[in-house]
Amino acid sequence: MSPPEKWPKTEQGKYWLRTQEGLDWLEARGGWDWQQTRVGHSWLQTQDGWNWLQSKEARDTWLPTQGGRNWLEINGGHKWLVSYGGLYWLQTPAGLDWLRIPGGLDWLRSKEGQKYWLETQAGWSWLETVVGYTSWLPTKGGRDWLKTKGGHHWLQSQGGRSWLEIQPGWNWLGTPGGYAWLRKEGHGKYWLGTQPGWNWLQGTEGLTWLSAQRGRRWLKTQTGRNWLQSQGGRAWLQTQGGSNWLKMQ
Repeated sequence: MSPPEKWPKTEQGKYWLRTQEGLDWLEARGGWDWQQTRVGHSWLQTQDGWNWLQSKEARDTWLPTQGGRNWLEINGGHKWLVSYGGLYWLQTPAGLDWLRIPGGLDWLRSKEGQKYWLETQAGWSWLETVVGYTSWLPTKGGRDWLKTKGGHHWLQSQGGRSWLEIQPGWNWLGTPGGYAWLRKEGHGKYWLGTQPGWNWLQGTEGLTWLSAQRGRRWLKTQTGRNWLQSQGGRAWLQTQGGSNWLKMQ
C-alpha cells in the first residue's frame, strides 16, 4: 500500500509526516511509526503500545519520565534505565534501582551508588563491588562474605586471601589454584575437622584428603583408592590423564 501524499519519502524508502505540534512521524516499511523530535531523537510507537525513544548519538532506547530521567519500558510494565555501559536499571517503588545484566541476574543498587545487590532465585542477597566481579554478601554480624564462581562462600581477609568462617576458629581458604582449604587457628594447616576427630581436606574436583592422628595424610578418591602423602609435603592426585603432583602448604 502506497502512503498518502502528505508523507514525504526519504532516500532510504521511509516516509515522514509533519504533525501539528511540529513533530515528525516516520513510517518505516516494517509498519513502525517513528516520531522525530526537534532535538534529534526518534520516537517509536509499536503495535504493542510501547513508546521508545532512540537517540542519534547512541543506539540506546529510552522512555523519558516526569523526573527527567530516561527509562526503558519493557514487558511487565517495568521501567529500565539504560546506562552508558549498556546495563539496564529498574526503578522500584521503594526508590531502589535494580540492574539487569546480560546473564539474566537482577542486581539492586544501594543508595551509596557504589555497590550492587543480587537477588538470586534461591533468595540470597549478594553485594557486588564496582571494582571487580566478586560477589559479596553482608552477614548479620557485619562481615562481608564472598561468593566465587564455583559456588563457594568466602570471607575476604586483609592479606588478599579469601576466607570463610563456618565455626569459631575454622576458616576456609581459597588458594590461587582453586582448592578449598580449611584453616584451624593456631595450627597453620588447612583441614576440615569431622566428628570422629579425623581431619579431611576437600579439593575442588570432589577429592577428599584425610589426615590421620599419626600424621599420615591419605587421599580417598571416588573410585575408592587411597593415596598416601609423603612427609615432604607432596601427594599424589589421580587424574583422568594420569597422575599429577599436588603440593600442600
